[in-house]
Amino acid sequence: MIARLITTAVVLAVAGSPALAQIGKDAKLLAPFKPVVAKANESTVRIKCDDKDTILGTVVDEAGYILTKASELRGTVWVRLPDGSEYEATTVASHNATDLALLKVDVKGLKAVTFADTEKVPAGNWVAASGPTSDPISVGIVSVMTRNLTGRDTAIVNPNRGYLGIYPADEKDDEGKLLGAKIAELSPGGAADKAGLKSDDVIVEMNGKKIIGQTSLRDFLDTLREATSST
Repeated sequence: MIARLITTAVVLAVAGSPALAQIGKDAKLLAPFKPVVAKANESTVRIKCDDKDTILGTVVDEAGYILTKASELRGTVWVRLPDGSEYEATTVASHNATDLALLKVDVKGLKAVTFADTEKVPAGNWVAASGPTSDPISVGIVSVMTRNLTGRDTAIVNPNRGYLGIYPADEKDDEGKLLGAKIAELSPGGAADKAGLKSDDVIVEMNGKKIIGQTSLRDFLDTLREATSST
C-alpha cells in the first residue's frame, strides 16, 4: 500500500504538473472558484511541526495516508483535519529527489483526493489550488503541458538543508564528452560565492569523487546530504 501511494505521487511530481501562469490571489478572482475546489478542500489538511502551523498536506488514502513536502517536516508532526481534530503523524516513506513525504495518522475514513491525468489537461484551462477552508488558495492557467523536468527546473527549494548557491550545467569538449559540472549561475552571498567559486568555473572533483556533468554533481550532493543527516 505504502509503495503504491508514494510511487504514484513521485511519478506525478517527477513528470511535472502543468505549469501555471497568471497566478492570482485577489479575493474577487478567487470567489468564483469556491465550488470548484470544494471537494478537494475536504482532502486538504494542516500540518503542524512542534506546535506551529507549517504546511498543508493532501489525503491520498482513507486509511490515514497524507502526502506533503518532506523538507518542511521537523520535530513532532501533527495533522489537523478539516473537522478540527488533531492526530500525531509518523513519516512512513519519503522521496528526496521530489521532496515528498508520506505521513500516516491513526484514523480511518478520511476523504482521499481524486487524482487526474495531467496529460489530459489542455493548455489554457483554469486551475485552482485547494486549501483547508472553503476558499481556494490561488488560481492560475495551464500554460505548459506535462513534461519531464531537466536541469535547473529539477531544483527543489528546501529551507531546512544546506544551500550551495549554484546552478550547474554540463561542461563538454568539442566531441560532446562530459568533462565536469560547470557553474552556469552563482547566487550572490551563497556558500559557493563565499568559498570563492566563480561563474563558468568547472567542478571536476569533490572530496575525491570524480564529477562528470551536472547529474553526477547532484547525485554526489544528495549522497553527501543523506550521509550527513543520518549521523
